[in-house]
Amino acid sequence: MDTKELLKKKFGFNDKELETKKAIIDSLGNLSEKELNDKVDFYKKNFNFSDSEVKKIVKNLPTVLKLSENNVNEKVSYYKSKFNLNIEEFSKIFKNQPSIISFNSKTMDEKVDFYKTKFDLADLETSKIIKGFPTLLCLKEEHVNEKFDTVKSLFNLSEDEAKEFIKSQPNLLSLSTSSLQEKKEVFDKLNLSHEYIASTPMILTCPTSTLDIKYKMFYPLSPNLKFLKHPWYMQSADKTYARLNFLTSRQDKVKPSMLLISERNFENIFGVTSAALMEEYPLDETAKEYINASYEMSKFEHENQNLFDDEKDFERQISK
Repeated sequence: MDTKELLKKKFGFNDKELETKKAIIDSLGNLSEKELNDKVDFYKKNFNFSDSEVKKIVKNLPTVLKLSENNVNEKVSYYKSKFNLNIEEFSKIFKNQPSIISFNSKTMDEKVDFYKTKFDLADLETSKIIKGFPTLLCLKEEHVNEKFDTVKSLFNLSEDEAKEFIKSQPNLLSLSTSSLQEKKEVFDKLNLSHEYIASTPMILTCPTSTLDIKYKMFYPLSPNLKFLKHPWYMQSADKTYARLNFLTSRQDKVKPSMLLISERNFENIFGVTSAALMEEYPLDETAKEYINASYEMSKFEHENQNLFDDEKDFERQISK
């Protein structure tokens, strides 16, 4: 049985995948079934991978089947030392970004030096960021520079603010320009200030599609925008809507912070799970129409508060 047939049998490759990676597959040469089994056992034993995890890695990067055990062990030692990783941490990175095992140490040293210089990172900061977002090791410098400039320009950030953005949320570097532009449009629509965005980089990592409706659920509870000090953007819109309806039905005065308490605390206080509430109060199109209407009314009342106060003063004068 030739290598291609073995790859089909052992790892589930189809003809299209074999054709797409033809040059890489051909470079493997003729591998025996025993060689493949030994290689799979090596990765499972040394990195605590399951069969399905090894299969995924091989389909992503077939060349791992050709690397010698000594070569792999040298790479592992390098990464563990360079980024202060234990074997479990390295295994997690390897599983998500298998291509790192094919990089040489010189390439990695240059990559790390680039990030440290670009974002003013100390060694410990670099290790922390790589552990949290190993994709950085696979990004090209041109891509990073371009995305950094896009973030800085779109959100009107200073050089230092943009650096802090990336240090806090390095996954911003993997977002498409169109995705960042969509977020900017939503922020502008909601009148979120530059100062707020600059101090809340995590908001950029939230799905754009639900930011608008989340904001509109919180606004009527706090038209003075004090709710912005809470992470209103992190919780799912469905959970927020269900909790809001439940608390409103109890005629409780709903504070923004009450909607965001942990699941355990919410259940202990109110005796019901958010999952059950989401079934009872689904965030459907009718609900969204109500949220939009409630938001517009609350916004109108807040913006015209002085007018309403003047009318009340006039009515009091007339009644005297």
